[in-house]
Amino acid sequence: MRFLIAASVLILGASAALPEEYTKKVLKKMEEVGTKCSDQEHATPDDMAELISHKFPPTSHEARCVLACFYKELHMMKEDGSFDKEATVKSFDEIKDLDAELHGKILKVIDACEAKMQVFDDPCESASSMATCVVTEMAAVGLTKEAFLGSS
Repeated sequence: MRFLIAASVLILGASAALPEEYTKKVLKKMEEVGTKCSDQEHATPDDMAELISHKFPPTSHEARCVLACFYKELHMMKEDGSFDKEATVKSFDEIKDLDAELHGKILKVIDACEAKMQVFDDPCESASSMATCVVTEMAAVGLTKEAFLGSS
């Protein structure tokens, strides 16, 4: 479920400055949510492979719905598909004390994507738009998946 970390941006924050215990806790949560959402949305292995390879926006509707489920489960997206900035920022409060520089970059990504967020009638399309923005804005502030996942 590593794609979920990059897709959500910042939920993980597994940089070298973050404690291993914190990283393990977040990875466990990400895996639980990812598995639930993959099953709930009937994602195929091809859907998941596309997400794992960080292909955004995903081509299948099921893959896009995995993202919507993920964001909703983590309270980053409201049921109507709109972005929940307050809850998203709050979800990164713990990182603030662990790595202030990383937290600052995360807030920049959140602000940029809030400004660019497109809300569609289909929450899966909104989630796809959000994930695409997150990946783009992470790169813009110098956050790579390796910053969150280590070199594995």
